[in-house]
Amino acid sequence: MRRFLAFISICFSFFLAGIFPAFAQKPDALQMYREKRYEEGAAIGRQEVAVNPQNIDAYVVLCWNLLGAHRYVEAENYANQARKYDSANTRIIEALAESRYYQGKNASALEAFQIYVSTASKTAGDYGWAYYYMGDIYTRLTKYEHADIAFTSAVNIDGKRSLWWFKCGYAGEMAGSYKSALAAYEKAVSLDASYQDALRGLERVKPKVK
Repeated sequence: MRRFLAFISICFSFFLAGIFPAFAQKPDALQMYREKRYEEGAAIGRQEVAVNPQNIDAYVVLCWNLLGAHRYVEAENYANQARKYDSANTRIIEALAESRYYQGKNASALEAFQIYVSTASKTAGDYGWAYYYMGDIYTRLTKYEHADIAFTSAVNIDGKRSLWWFKCGYAGEMAGSYKSALAAYEKAVSLDASYQDALRGLERVKPKVK
């Protein structure tokens, strides 16, 4: 589950901090995020960081809620604010990268994702997603060989997403790597037999594979 490990880590840190008065507020933002009540969670998070501007965990959950609410500019602003206190926090770096991705800030998003994958634990919940986003950015930039590499990394981390396999196939097809594109399209179809884009991709590349 996306962000699951980071979510558990924050919950545990809040549990250990239970003796402090601020604990009474902090689970609420997490709970709102878990229930997809992003606007409410963001409102709580804004209050938390206003009270304690150095509370990195509060910034993390605030950014998650803002991303969920599609408030990408605000998420980027708060992520940048958090980095003033902890510039190496990988959860903040990922949130920053994602906020830029959704704003179409390809170069700066790519830079942040590259920092994330080079510093985050490979077991982090967002690790595969980071490569997926990088692949999507490279596709936007028509750098298909780079996209193929990124999507391949993503599916090697999490091979159960038909969309990722389709995009891996498309990048490979555009890069002229028809054999690997065929395999990726076939995997996408095996996960979702009704995936029309993947089926059409199969039709295109099969004649090109000798």
